[in-house]
Amino acid sequence: MFRVEFQECENTTVLKMYGHLVEKYVEAARSLVARSQPKSRFVADLSEMTQVDEAGEQFLHWLKCIGAQFAPGADVYSCGVCDRLHLPRAEGYAFPQTIWTVRCTFASQEV
Repeated sequence: MFRVEFQECENTTVLKMYGHLVEKYVEAARSLVARSQPKSRFVADLSEMTQVDEAGEQFLHWLKCIGAQFAPGADVYSCGVCDRLHLPRAEGYAFPQTIWTVRCTFASQEV
């Protein structure tokens, strides 16, 4: 399963990702980001992400290309992904109040 939340606070849009960033969810996530029109500062919070495949890595690289900064949190896996892919870290990732949140959950049905 994969879930994303968009949060906005002042001039920052945060894309928080949960779970498995894998091929079957990447296109839907890319479409959501493309339609979201991020604010001047765009942060991808990876602290709750538990798995990334090659398609997920390409998605993270695309986020980097459109100006995202990355917040891996303290999780060793997320930090390793950021280091391996040379993703720019978001400095000062702490927001006092969220203006709004949109949640989207993607789940596959396996037989």
